Amino acid sequence: GYNSNANSSGQNDAWNCATTWATQTTVLRAVGITGRVRTVGYYSDNSNCDVNLASSVYTKNYAGDFGVLRQEAPRNIALLTNDTSMVHVAYRFAWAAAREYRDNGRPIRVIADSLGGLVVRQAIARASNGDSDFPTLAQLQIVGVYTYGAPYYGTIAGAFSFTNQGIQAVGDSNFMRNLNSAANTRVGSAVWHSVTSEAFNFGDRFISSDSACWLRSNACYRYRNPAYSHGAYLNDSNTTVTIANAYLFRRPATQSWAQGSAIRDIGAAGLVAGLIRTGQ
Repeated sequence: GYNSNANSSGQNDAWNCATTWATQTTVLRAVGITGRVRTVGYYSDNSNCDVNLASSVYTKNYAGDFGVLRQEAPRNIALLTNDTSMVHVAYRFAWAAAREYRDNGRPIRVIADSLGGLVVRQAIARASNGDSDFPTLAQLQIVGVYTYGAPYYGTIAGAFSFTNQGIQAVGDSNFMRNLNSAANTRVGSAVWHSVTSEAFNFGDRFISSDSACWLRSNACYRYRNPAYSHGAYLNDSNTTVTIANAYLFRRPATQSWAQGSAIRDIGAAGLVAGLIRTGQ
């Protein structure tokens, strides 16, 4: 997700993937997932990530071609910061996913936090539309996407960041209007699950629950017990305790929010792990 320290200061002071994703990774293993798990960072100042998109390997045909919308990656093209357009980040992510599938031959499921959800959506939309700078859907092979607090319809909080990524995340930005246009609603063959919260009446403090429920999702989950603040979804290690009235459930195409029944793996990280384990 977004990080205000991601200014390529060289201090590795943005996200530490090893700690940020530690609980989620543990929960994936706890529910019986034994496959390959890789953490991905999209800032040069991230640390301890299995994949850092700043590497020139994650470019078109893995050939160090930064050409896609070069103007979308200001400053030094080799650095990824919070001023780097999410279009360019999506380009890097798409080629990283394609490389992962090429090298390992297994379909990919992506867990994305906050703006990471927009990056994944942009990548799949571009591939679906046959953008020649992006890999094809056959090269991507992303079959499932699970997002925490992704601002699919924008967030006013972005306006106060004074960075390109923050401004792009505002609901009426050119980036958001384009991403939510009819041409960009396709998701290939991927199933899609959106997780949100009602910790602060309208959402998780930064992203409203309506914005974080993409209307093309297979299902959305709005947590109320526990009600997570933004960034806390993937830190809940509960995979065993059943909690009543934990979340409201919605299949966007067919119904409004309704009460979800109590289930095991009730923490958000466990819920997502369970969906992946059962192929949903």
